[in-house]
Amino acid sequence: MRISYDHKVDAVLIELSDDAPSCTEDLAKGITVDFTRDRRIVSIEILDASQVLEPAALTRVEVEGLPTVAVAPVSAQ
Repeated sequence: MRISYDHKVDAVLIELSDDAPSCTEDLAKGITVDFTRDRRIVSIEILDASQVLEPAALTRVEVEGLPTVAVAPVSAQ
């Protein structure tokens, strides 16, 4: 998952997957969601983010309750 903020256009992009989207739906004014063919969410875009989100939402991200994934160290060759 990647969350990015583009201050030039005042937009937040939440990318949940690297899959290619097959369709986009507008949920509300300035909020769009990209879906895969089987309706899995790929990304969410929020326009005019500084006007519709709390200021702290643009500066802090908290992740809770997600399972951790063990990553095997890469050995030097």
